Amino acid sequence: MRTLRKIVAMLLIALLPSPTLAQKQTPPTPAQVAQEIREYRMDNEERIVRELSEFLAIPNIASDTANIQKNATHLVEMLEARGIEAHLLPITGRGPVVYGKLISPEAKHTVIFYAHYDGQPVDAAIRAGASRCGHRSRRKVHSVFGKQRATPGGL
Repeated sequence: MRTLRKIVAMLLIALLPSPTLAQKQTPPTPAQVAQEIREYRMDNEERIVRELSEFLAIPNIASDTANIQKNATHLVEMLEARGIEAHLLPITGRGPVVYGKLISPEAKHTVIFYAHYDGQPVDAAIRAGASRCGHRSRRKVHSVFGKQRATPGGL
């Protein structure tokens, strides 16, 4: 009987969570988060720049339906590569909305990112299709970081 009690006691000790395991981890400080992000960016800089450059290489003039579709498809691929469920939501006469969803069971808030992936040419020659200029890169980079503000050259 004593042996059985010892076995049960050892099993209870082994199987019940200890008080230290039951405590929730302290969330990281903003400085720790910033450092982790900085380290991630530095470790992945070549891939990040390459991926952004590939995205920027796709023309994004709003009236260019074929390339707007390529932009949307590329965005879906980028989201899916990060484990985000992504969909194209068609809109008649316009480029599709790119919709992505990432479920986080312990999340307490919903975060929404909104950015345009189409652009408008800034001068008549470009609008007429004569050539492309560097305005796209500035526009797209600002859009990627959620900043829609005027920059030299009109965007």
